[in-house]
Amino acid sequence: MRKAYDVTELVMPDVIYLCGGNTFSILNKTRETKLDKFIIDQVKSGSVYVGVSAGSIIAGPSIEIAGWGSEVDKNEVGLKEINGFNFVDFSVFPHFHEELRNEVEDFKKQVNYRVFELTNEQAMFVENEYFTIL
Repeated sequence: MRKAYDVTELVMPDVIYLCGGNTFSILNKTRETKLDKFIIDQVKSGSVYVGVSAGSIIAGPSIEIAGWGSEVDKNEVGLKEINGFNFVDFSVFPHFHEELRNEVEDFKKQVNYRVFELTNEQAMFVENEYFTIL
């Protein structure tokens, strides 16, 4: 039988990369394995966080946006606690295209934090309270 990894045995990485996929499933799995606490602690200690698609959503205050609109992630794991890692005080809407403009605008009216749309050709760089969309 393979030994399960213990996140407490990991050393501080320079970069933490959290990929895309089903946002609810990824956040749920990081919590089940306690990887969420490790990631948050490491980023607070200076590791660089790189989030792609679902990983960019999880960096914000909530993953609610992942379940919004016509191109949603299904909450197949029944995740009830949808708070993100809270690295930033805004949410990212990845894979944006103009056909989704009304859906995103409707979402913005429902939440009390900023929402930034990113197309597949864009990225966002954040350092402290400054950010730029590339």
